[in-house]
Amino acid sequence: MIRASGEALLRPARSAPLRFLVDYRVPLCATLMIVALASTFVLGSQSASSFATYILAVYVLLGAAHWRGLFLDWGVLLVVALLVYIPLTSVWSATWDGRGAFSQSVRALLVFAFVVSFAECLQVDWFRRRMTLAIATVAALAASAALWMFLAEPPWDERLNGLGQLDTHVKAGLVYAMAALYGIAWLHDGRDSAPRFVVWGVAAAVAMLAIAVGLTGSRTAMACGAFGLACLLLSHRIANVGRFLRLAFAVAGALATILFAVYFAVPGGEALVLPRGDSFRLDIWAQFLGRIA
Repeated sequence: MIRASGEALLRPARSAPLRFLVDYRVPLCATLMIVALASTFVLGSQSASSFATYILAVYVLLGAAHWRGLFLDWGVLLVVALLVYIPLTSVWSATWDGRGAFSQSVRALLVFAFVVSFAECLQVDWFRRRMTLAIATVAALAASAALWMFLAEPPWDERLNGLGQLDTHVKAGLVYAMAALYGIAWLHDGRDSAPRFVVWGVAAAVAMLAIAVGLTGSRTAMACGAFGLACLLLSHRIANVGRFLRLAFAVAGALATILFAVYFAVPGGEALVLPRGDSFRLDIWAQFLGRIA
């Protein structure tokens, strides 16, 4: 006991405020994550939205001892592998750009901190319920404003674009579809403890987001939204991870089969599935793989 006390005296003790920030950081990180996500709907500056993620990264790195067990999870290891690969792409680029490599490394670190914090916060019911409600509400308000602008001054391509950083129809469609899934998840988990007017408000928000996704005209967003909805429904009925993954891949295969069938077998299906053609995607992917090789 004396030896342990002596060692404790020799170690630099953390101040009480720092210990509070490290040990009870989940509510703080949850708030920062909601602010960072919500700001993308209204703030056009990426730097302004990223400010909260820098603070979040500091909290996550200070509390590394609490979450290092996540490295035993294969999903986290896949994220780490992807985030290591992204900065490495600047190493074998045609012209070495040290500043670009450093910037990508910082972004990869911010994304990793965000993923770790999200994994921790999802274990807290408070965060899961409020995060889904907050994002669905903010997204619906932003989509309503974007729809008003769309109707007041229709764009030349007649496709809805979002506000803030969702300034293209593809990004707007994908993020609005995600927010709609958040609203559906809240309606499943949180409606029993909420007033009736809140439940109807969230249902209206989901409908508004679904309309916005349709007006973007993004086939990718529609397909991803359908796949996400299928995964959401499966996750509430299947607890076994292996079975869930098998069924999720089966759903993805079924969606791909339907799209291929429409594309090749239905008259006019090519224009229905890919109205702008393949947009040189196959050539781009071939060149991309060739450069990596």
